[in-house]
Amino acid sequence: MQTPASILVETCDNFLINLDCLGRLSSENQSKALLLTHMRGHIANMKDVMRICKQSRLLLIEDCAHTNGRKMGWSIHRALWTAWLFQLSDL
Repeated sequence: MQTPASILVETCDNFLINLDCLGRLSSENQSKALLLTHMRGHIANMKDVMRICKQSRLLLIEDCAHTNGRKMGWSIHRALWTAWLFQLSDL
Protein backbone atom coordinates (compact mmCIF):
# COMPACT_ATOMS: atom_id res chain seq x y z
CA MET A 1 0.00 0.00 0.00
CA GLN A 2 1.36 3.40 -0.96
CA THR A 3 1.69 6.06 1.76
CA PRO A 4 -0.40 9.14 0.91
CA ALA A 5 1.42 12.43 0.37
CA SER A 6 0.49 15.65 2.15
CA ILE A 7 -0.27 18.66 -0.02
CA LEU A 8 -0.30 22.03 1.70
CA VAL A 9 -2.99 24.56 0.80
CA GLU A 10 -1.98 28.22 1.03
CA THR A 11 -3.62 30.68 3.41
CA CYS A 12 -4.79 34.22 2.81
CA ASP A 13 -3.62 37.33 4.67
CA ASN A 14 -6.43 36.79 7.20
CA PHE A 15 -4.97 33.34 8.12
CA LEU A 16 -7.90 31.48 6.51
CA ILE A 17 -7.60 28.74 3.91
CA ASN A 18 -7.20 30.07 0.37
CA LEU A 19 -10.29 28.69 -1.37
CA ASP A 20 -8.91 29.35 -4.86
CA CYS A 21 -5.80 27.34 -3.98
CA LEU A 22 -7.93 24.56 -2.47
CA GLY A 23 -10.09 24.36 -5.59
CA ARG A 24 -7.09 24.29 -7.90
CA LEU A 25 -5.16 21.69 -5.89
CA SER A 26 -8.17 19.44 -5.42
CA SER A 27 -8.74 19.31 -9.17
CA GLU A 28 -5.03 18.88 -10.05
CA ASN A 29 -4.30 16.07 -7.58
CA GLN A 30 -5.87 12.80 -6.61
CA SER A 31 -6.54 14.08 -3.12
CA LYS A 32 -8.79 11.99 -0.91
CA ALA A 33 -9.26 14.20 2.16
CA LEU A 34 -8.90 17.71 3.54
CA LEU A 35 -7.73 18.14 7.13
CA LEU A 36 -8.83 21.68 8.01
CA THR A 37 -7.93 23.42 11.25
CA HIS A 38 -9.34 26.68 12.59
CA MET A 39 -6.60 28.68 14.29
CA ARG A 40 -7.28 31.16 17.09
CA GLY A 41 -10.98 31.53 16.31
CA HIS A 42 -10.50 32.27 12.59
CA ILE A 43 -13.22 30.20 10.89
CA ALA A 44 -13.13 29.62 7.13
CA ASN A 45 -16.17 30.11 4.93
CA MET A 46 -17.36 26.57 5.58
CA LYS A 47 -20.15 26.65 3.00
CA ASP A 48 -17.55 27.23 0.28
CA VAL A 49 -15.13 24.70 1.79
CA MET A 50 -17.87 22.06 1.87
CA ARG A 51 -18.92 22.93 -1.70
CA ILE A 52 -15.36 22.40 -2.96
CA CYS A 53 -15.03 19.17 -0.97
CA LYS A 54 -18.29 17.86 -2.40
CA GLN A 55 -17.35 18.79 -5.98
CA SER A 56 -13.90 17.18 -5.59
CA ARG A 57 -15.16 14.21 -3.54
CA LEU A 58 -12.86 15.11 -0.65
CA LEU A 59 -13.44 13.71 2.81
CA LEU A 60 -13.55 16.74 5.14
CA ILE A 61 -11.90 16.29 8.53
CA GLU A 62 -12.35 19.42 10.62
CA ASP A 63 -10.10 20.19 13.63
CA CYS A 64 -12.22 22.42 15.88
CA ALA A 65 -9.80 22.67 18.81
CA HIS A 66 -8.98 26.36 18.25
CA THR A 67 -12.41 27.74 17.42
CA ASN A 68 -12.51 29.62 20.74
CA GLY A 69 -16.18 28.85 21.37
CA ARG A 70 -17.39 29.85 17.93
CA LYS A 71 -19.69 27.69 15.81
CA MET A 72 -17.90 24.47 15.04
CA GLY A 73 -18.46 21.00 13.69
CA TRP A 74 -19.69 21.99 10.23
CA SER A 75 -18.19 18.91 8.66
CA ILE A 76 -20.54 16.28 7.36
CA HIS A 77 -17.76 13.70 7.69
CA ARG A 78 -15.66 14.16 10.85
CA ALA A 79 -15.04 16.92 13.38
CA LEU A 80 -12.44 16.71 16.13
CA TRP A 81 -11.97 18.57 19.38
CA THR A 82 -8.82 18.23 21.47
CA ALA A 83 -7.62 19.42 24.85
CA TRP A 84 -3.91 20.13 25.17
CA LEU A 85 -2.22 19.20 28.41
CA PHE A 86 -1.05 22.77 29.07
CA GLN A 87 -4.65 23.99 28.74
CA LEU A 88 -5.74 21.60 31.46
CA SER A 89 -2.90 22.55 33.82
CA ASP A 90 -4.61 25.87 34.70
CA LEU A 91 -7.80 24.19 35.94
